[in-house]
Amino acid sequence: MSLSRLAELGFTAQREAELPLGCSPGRVARRETAVVTVWTADGVETVQLPPALKHPDARPAVGDWVAFEPQRGVIKRV
Repeated sequence: MSLSRLAELGFTAQREAELPLGCSPGRVARRETAVVTVWTADGVETVQLPPALKHPDARPAVGDWVAFEPQRGVIKRV
């Protein structure tokens, strides 16, 4: 999947400008207790939720955009 494919899912230049340094964008495709599956520019990845996002009310929902650190595989921001 490329950034153009992410654009088809709603990724915009504004969202790209808001990404924290060193992070990649992902769209949540599936949510579990400690991990989420995201669509990325490189395909599908499973990334970890940091402790602050493990509470059921804080977890990202399917369809949310997240910024994640690809080297660590951890979400940095929803």
